[in-house]
Amino acid sequence: MIQVRPGDRIPADGMIVSGESSIDEAPVIGESAPVRKGPEEKLFAGTINGDGLLSVRVTAAAADNTIARVVRLVEEAQESKAPTERFIDRFSRYYTPGVVVVAFLVAVVPPLLCVGVWSEWVYKGLAILLIGCPCALVISTPAAIAASLSAGARRGLLLKGGVVLEQMGKITLACFDKTGTLTAGKPVVTDVLSFGTSEDEVLRLAAALETGSSHPLATAILAEASKRGIAPPSTSGS
Repeated sequence: MIQVRPGDRIPADGMIVSGESSIDEAPVIGESAPVRKGPEEKLFAGTINGDGLLSVRVTAAAADNTIARVVRLVEEAQESKAPTERFIDRFSRYYTPGVVVVAFLVAVVPPLLCVGVWSEWVYKGLAILLIGCPCALVISTPAAIAASLSAGARRGLLLKGGVVLEQMGKITLACFDKTGTLTAGKPVVTDVLSFGTSEDEVLRLAAALETGSSHPLATAILAEASKRGIAPPSTSGS
């Protein structure tokens, strides 16, 4: 059993035993709007407790919770090879010996045929060996893919390997989830429908009702009131 205070990140997958709170699941599933949860409902490691004290029964070990599974997916994605990477691996098997053979022939054959001195052709053979070194060819694709996967992971994007990266170049149609995928996930007030009352008065009363709440919509209303220089009145009673 663990207790999770308001604002804390939930450390493990579990079930709520007592308490009720708004849970920010954006870090795990990308949903920007907090989800209200109470007893007997599941919580995921990595999500954030909103405004209530929760008693949680842990249901999964640290090595098998949601975040650990995501980490394993990222690691597996980095290990899987894209078609281009596999092609370069196969190509390098023949390219490397080929470069060595050509450099050896250039260094040895002309002097044996009495065309120039040994030192001159040995230097030329070494030059071919250095110029034709396959290191850059072999390393370039894996390095680029690993950097892309890591950059995506840091930004909350789980890309399942280099295959996905290559297929992205062939995309002609993309379907996106709702709020929070293409937007910042932070609601803002765009309009106030006052229905005959002044907008500032409506916003003043709404801000008074939302004072003290950590819900994203409440935060948006309070931010708009502050932007307009409106001070919400104090509230009391039920």
